[in-house]
Amino acid sequence: MAVIGIDLGTTNSLMAWWKDGEAAMIPNSLGSWLTPSVVSVMGEEVLVGEAAKERLLTCKDATAAAFKRFMGTRKKYELDGREFTPVELSALVLRKLKQDAEACLGEEIREAVISVPAYFNDRQRRDTRLAAQLAGLKTERLINEPSAAALAYQMQQGEGEACLLVFDFGGGTLDISLVEYFDNVIEIEAVAGDNHLGGNDVDRLLYGDFIHRHEELAGLDEEGTAGLKKALTEAKCLLGAKEKQDFTYTYGDLTVEDEITQEQLLTLGLPMLERIRRLFSKVLQDGQYRAEDVGDVIMVGGSSQLYFVQRFVEELFQKPPVIMESPELAVAKGMGCYAGIRMRDAHIRDRMMTDVCPFTLGTDVVWGRKDERAHMCPVLERNCPLPSSKTVRLYTTSGNQTFMRVGIYQGEEYYVDENLWLGELVINVRERPAGEESIAVTFSYDINGILQVEAVNAMNQKVTRLIANDALNEKEIEDSLRRLEEMRLHEEEEYQLLLARLSWLYVQQSGERREYTGRVIHSLEQARAQGRHRAYRKAEERAQAWLVQASAAMDVFGPASMESMGKVMEEEYEEEWDGQ
Repeated sequence: MAVIGIDLGTTNSLMAWWKDGEAAMIPNSLGSWLTPSVVSVMGEEVLVGEAAKERLLTCKDATAAAFKRFMGTRKKYELDGREFTPVELSALVLRKLKQDAEACLGEEIREAVISVPAYFNDRQRRDTRLAAQLAGLKTERLINEPSAAALAYQMQQGEGEACLLVFDFGGGTLDISLVEYFDNVIEIEAVAGDNHLGGNDVDRLLYGDFIHRHEELAGLDEEGTAGLKKALTEAKCLLGAKEKQDFTYTYGDLTVEDEITQEQLLTLGLPMLERIRRLFSKVLQDGQYRAEDVGDVIMVGGSSQLYFVQRFVEELFQKPPVIMESPELAVAKGMGCYAGIRMRDAHIRDRMMTDVCPFTLGTDVVWGRKDERAHMCPVLERNCPLPSSKTVRLYTTSGNQTFMRVGIYQGEEYYVDENLWLGELVINVRERPAGEESIAVTFSYDINGILQVEAVNAMNQKVTRLIANDALNEKEIEDSLRRLEEMRLHEEEEYQLLLARLSWLYVQQSGERREYTGRVIHSLEQARAQGRHRAYRKAEERAQAWLVQASAAMDVFGPASMESMGKVMEEEYEEEWDGQ
């Protein structure tokens, strides 16, 4: 039974597995490596992926994207009258990936290794495991995204020794890892990152600047705004390393022409680049390395293809970074390699990957009874190697205490209440004067990111707390499973994708062109309802042709060409419409 590797991304998710001695990508039901991490609800059915992404333009109230940024929180999304948490939406994405992998590989998938941002905290990692559980996947190991990219890079480069900085810049998150690799070992020395910094932020800045420069767009409705954001993102990707990219946006009777330039992106992105610089500095300081000690800077993730970011990294390290081939696939290929390790494949089973604790773990202490605000007492410092275990001794602060309460926190702040609370345990102590009674507290953090805290008192009594997922209790998990099982993944994904794109086209048009697109939609729906395969395929082919030509005409050729093209297609449809 195959184990698959999943890159569960903010913008897109990907799958890979280990086949014939190498990591191989697994396509989704549409034949693409990339499955947009977007969910759209249609009554009792749910769309996941490209079709859902298209519905962001026309059915925004029923569609959710970028929910990975809110893992570990209690945020709720209301879609078509139903409430979903980020965990549940991620579970629907994982369920779709699982279903597509089973269809492609022809076997049942029960286990997956899943990537997470290196800077995900404990609660976010637990939510990722819970999402996998709700999707019907066993997940014993979560892999940091830059670690997976380093594994893919080492497999590509072959044997040798190197010190790398892996710069993983995705749609919603940024991770930087300092990595040493030698023989069959990949050793993570330090990590830094920002879970709210990615290519989506470039898109947001670009949209804000465009609206500021074109006051005529201030009155755009929701659908027009969504269309503009999509068009700007596509133009940004087309810019590549070019100096500028022409841009035209048409919505109804409104047409705006402009250009996107490298200088514009650099100016907008300067605050972002400063945040990136500080993260590079932090990871080098934590790993006790100098910039000149780094061999290669490896850039992966879809947003690493932004030219102004590549140039910034080159200037910072005084050498060009290594842009892996298809950087958006690098993490997924690393996950495919790790799937091979999990399956104990002879080609890769001896590979070892170490990891580090991304955040400090500790407890709360006060320096005396007059200390009104508790401080953080670090037990396991950030970037300590995993697995790790350390014991500290804590003393009573009041006379005749009968118990001690040990809070469990994660974070770097001095005051404990500014860090992430993970849980607590309570243990009895003997009634003695303040400071004369103590307990030994041990924090143990394993390679899978499971934290166990143990307290032992003077009578050798022991209290242990395994930090499990407290985002949902058992009843809530059962309720989530039941509700998700009721939601059926839509089986006609290609039809829904085509329908969503035609609906978007309909929104952009007006007059006779809009009426004609409506007739194309009606013809497609009617052919599908009749259940005649040949008639449906014919309607589908014509709809695809109209979609391609009409979209191109809107962007390039102008209304006159659109009208002449419409007349030609009108003739093609004339006999069919007369028959109806």
